[in-house]
Amino acid sequence: MLRESILALRANKFLLKYFTVLIIIITSVPAIAQSYTPDPQPDYNIFIIPFVQNCHVQHYPLRDGVTLNADNVTATHDGKYKPTRDPLKWWVNCLSYKVTGSPKLIPILFNIGLMPLVYLLTLQLTKDRLVSLIALIAFTNNPLYHDWLSSGTYDQVWSFFLVLSIYIVFKQKEIDMSPITLLLSMAAKSLTAMYLPAWLYTIWKTPKNRKEKITLSVICVGSLLLILGYVHFTNTNPFGGIFGFFPGNWHDAAYRDFEMLWPEVPFLMIFTLLSVNFEPVNPSPYRRLCAIWILNALITTPIIFLFTTQFQFVYRFVPLAVFMSIFIAITINDLGKFFVDYKLNKLPSKV
Repeated sequence: MLRESILALRANKFLLKYFTVLIIIITSVPAIAQSYTPDPQPDYNIFIIPFVQNCHVQHYPLRDGVTLNADNVTATHDGKYKPTRDPLKWWVNCLSYKVTGSPKLIPILFNIGLMPLVYLLTLQLTKDRLVSLIALIAFTNNPLYHDWLSSGTYDQVWSFFLVLSIYIVFKQKEIDMSPITLLLSMAAKSLTAMYLPAWLYTIWKTPKNRKEKITLSVICVGSLLLILGYVHFTNTNPFGGIFGFFPGNWHDAAYRDFEMLWPEVPFLMIFTLLSVNFEPVNPSPYRRLCAIWILNALITTPIIFLFTTQFQFVYRFVPLAVFMSIFIAITINDLGKFFVDYKLNKLPSKV
């Protein structure tokens, strides 16, 4: 009975599309409604508002120096404007303020755009609308995404372009524009560079031919090297801290992930165990891809604390939420296939 119901739902493309659109609308409306409400975090008034009140859409984003006051809520600006790191993020805030009167509205639209991207990426990987719908449901209910959906301070412009680049890698047949969207992600947040290992792994797991894979890899690595070369010779710093080796931060390097991600850890453990112990005859080939992205996201924390003076925060883990959601959906689907295989005696005798 249950299996027949699932098969009927899977075959009903209209109903699946209807639920997908409905979930996106229901999740989006409250976020858009908060577009003109100040973000509760102090950074909104310390950084965002002073910036947008003095920015120009036609110019490279400039920000002045800031000294945090003793109350940790207000700050003193020195009025010495310099080119900022993460220029695309600040330019989008500026554009939003100049066009709509709110620095949050356009960034929120990028935040919302992650929902259809998660659905489409899952659909591209699995060719299954039901699995894609499950991934979307898991994503919209993940606090790593949901808690920052209406934020213009900690927006996800960078995550949007990062996930878009991955979707394009699998979707685009001819001229591959994924390196451009990856660079846009880096321009919105330099943290994107730390996901390059998973991104290169993804390229080699696509159906592209060897020449295309090599070309994309060379373009991306070459672009990153050019950026690093520019940073070195111009003595600029696109990151929030300085590079070095800081072994004294070992405690944060070892435990900060657990402090930030404790609500998600049980789900990761449960679905990992299910994935390992209930494998069907034909499991999804993209479970490992999701695992690589999840591990890449987790390892950014110890790298940041051991090799920079920067800190790590929860709002930077939206890419983890993306691939965690896809992994959960694929595991649920594989679990269903496992029990069907078990019932039909298709599994190896050792199981």
